Amino acid sequence: MVKNLRYVDEIFLLTGTGTEKLKEFLMQKGIEFIEKDNFHELILLALKTKSKNILFSPAFSSFGKYFKNEYDRENQFKKIIKEYYEGR
Repeated sequence: MVKNLRYVDEIFLLTGTGTEKLKEFLMQKGIEFIEKDNFHELILLALKTKSKNILFSPAFSSFGKYFKNEYDRENQFKKIIKEYYEGR
């Protein structure tokens, strides 16, 4: 994983139980990241970066706190993206 991070400009994490494991790993490696506990804010923040490519890759389910299931997560993501680009 670490060798592929050279292709990554920024890392954005959504607060959750699995996030703690990722944070620990990233901190041990001295890798910076941004963490938010609001999905909408996190996606908008990522969209406003200089990065040309953004990979949305859920490493852990965030069901319960943020999403009902994987379809709800997908639908929320698509809605945020659509609203962002329609408003530009």
